[in-house]
Amino acid sequence: MPDLTAASRWRLDLARRVAPAYEADPAVVAVLVGGSVARGWADRWSDIELAVVWDADPSEDARARAAARVGAGARRVYPAAGVAVAEEDYAVGGVKLEVLHLTVGAVERTLSDVVGRFDTAPAKQAVVALVHDGVVLAGAGLVAGWRERSAYPDGLVRATVAEHLAFGPRAWLEMLAERGDTLLLHELLCLVERRVLGVLLGLNRVYRPSLDPKWAGRIAARLAVAPPDLPARLAGVLRAEPAAAVAEAHRLIEETLALVEASLPDLDTAPVRARVAQARTAWDGPPPGMA
Repeated sequence: MPDLTAASRWRLDLARRVAPAYEADPAVVAVLVGGSVARGWADRWSDIELAVVWDADPSEDARARAAARVGAGARRVYPAAGVAVAEEDYAVGGVKLEVLHLTVGAVERTLSDVVGRFDTAPAKQAVVALVHDGVVLAGAGLVAGWRERSAYPDGLVRATVAEHLAFGPRAWLEMLAERGDTLLLHELLCLVERRVLGVLLGLNRVYRPSLDPKWAGRIAARLAVAPPDLPARLAGVLRAEPAAAVAEAHRLIEETLALVEASLPDLDTAPVRARVAQARTAWDGPPPGMA
C-alpha cells in the first residue's frame, strides 16, 4: 500500500468499519475502497469511494438495508451508470461516502472488454483501475483472481495512445492567444492536457482511474515515461500568459509525440504532426490587387 496522508488513513479506517454492514448480506462477495483514499492522496475535501460487489443484481431493499446497518444519513440513490447496478451516497458521522454497486458478472465482462478487446471506455477503465489498485476490505481471493487478469495488454496500449493522439493545429491556439480569447483558449489547452495525459497513461500501462481528470498532478507524477517535470508543466500551462501557455503546450505535445515514436515505432504519427503543423493564413492587409 502506498504512503497514506493522514486524511487517507482515518477515511480508510472508517471504510473498514462500514464494510461489515455489507458483508452481513451473503450476496455480497467483495468490498473495495477506491479513489484518492486507496491511493493515499485524500485531503480534507475527499469523499470515501466504496465499491460493493454482489453475486447478482441487488434489490433496492437489500441496498437500503445495508445502508441502514451502516447508520447512513441523507442517503441519495442515483440511476445506474456505466457498468454499475446503482450508485448512492450518504453520510456516516457527517463524512460522505459514495457507493458503487457492481455485480460479479459486470466486473467479469468489463475485464474481458478492457483486457481482451482493448475497450478504452472511461467507465470501464475506472472499474478495472478499481480492481487493479483498490484496497480490498472483503473478498480478497476473488479480487486477487481479477487482478491477475488485469495486467495491461499491448493492444490496449496502442488503442489508448491512438485514441488520444488527436492534437489540433498550433496556429489555431496562437490565433486565440493573440486575440486574448482566453475562455476558448483555456478550454482547448485543457483538452490538450487531457490528451497528453491519455497518451501517457497508455504508454505507462496505467488504467484511467476516474471519469474526470481529478488529481492530474498526482497521476502525472506516477508516470515513468513522460516529459520531464510533467506535473509542474501541466499546471504552468494554465497559469501562464496566453502566448507562453501555447508555446509550452506545444512543447509538451512534441515531447509526447517523441515518446510515442520511441515506444511504438510502427505507429504512424505523421498525420498527427501534419495536423499540428497545419497553417492558418493571417492577413495584415488586403491581398494583391485589392489595395
